[in-house]
Amino acid sequence: MQLGKNDRVLERDWQQRNVLFMIPRRPGSQKTYRYFNPNFYPEQVEQLLHAAEDRWTLMLTCGVSVGQQIQTDTTMFAEELVRHIAVAPRNIPMDLSFLAILQSGTWLALLHGFLVSLKSLLDLTGSVWAMIAEPDTSSRGFHKGKVADLVLAGGKLVNWFRSACPKEFPARSGAADTIERHSREWITEAVKYRDTLMHYGDIAGLTPMSVRLELGEESGASPSGRFRQTYSRDEVLCPAMPDGTRVDEYCRLITAKADRFLMEMVRLFSYKESRVTPGPPGPGDRMYIGERLLQKDKPG
Repeated sequence: MQLGKNDRVLERDWQQRNVLFMIPRRPGSQKTYRYFNPNFYPEQVEQLLHAAEDRWTLMLTCGVSVGQQIQTDTTMFAEELVRHIAVAPRNIPMDLSFLAILQSGTWLALLHGFLVSLKSLLDLTGSVWAMIAEPDTSSRGFHKGKVADLVLAGGKLVNWFRSACPKEFPARSGAADTIERHSREWITEAVKYRDTLMHYGDIAGLTPMSVRLELGEESGASPSGRFRQTYSRDEVLCPAMPDGTRVDEYCRLITAKADRFLMEMVRLFSYKESRVTPGPPGPGDRMYIGERLLQKDKPG
């Protein structure tokens, strides 16, 4: 079995594990590989790249699945309401409003997985970028730190690029500015959501799937004292983030922003190859990514 040039790193793993076939089946596989192809990175970050690609894939999978799950729950909720309303009490007070809430942990688990995968992806890529700039650096992860007026996710990495990164590394300023801009715009908020789910409980303002119940009418168009019997899918209120954005739409937006962030960082770390010696870049070489990874791909 002959492997292509893009399979160089995997060949050793295949031989060690006696793997006969590796058949990828995951969403956005081309998109993940264009950022994390280890053939265009220094060898010392190889394992981090494999892990980062896995986290990006998990994030994409959860982001797609949460929308599918919400659609499934919406249909089921509208159908289940009929059975529950049939046994609801009579003589409902007309001056009160009522909600029916679907207690489903599936979409919440997918949101949780999406946010956890995002934070893990940031930690891994933050380590990759620091090691490319300085192979022996102790700087790792995407930890929060104060930058100017705010505590930002990735703030320590921003400060490292500005104050401790080797001055001869050409992307140091651009990397710091790019990380800070994206963290202020969306990363810090997303990481706060992840931290809340991981350590503190529910996200304040995260609303579940629900339906506003209405009283039915008797033949004389007067309130019947009982809830209306049927509700359509269109009347189901989908789960939403604290700002009112639907959870599935939030995942889609964050995925697009993360894709843009990765692309901007990869372009910052690209260089025009001038070495005479063939082969992949070594620890002392600048990365050669640029057009070779991104020329055929546009941001998703």
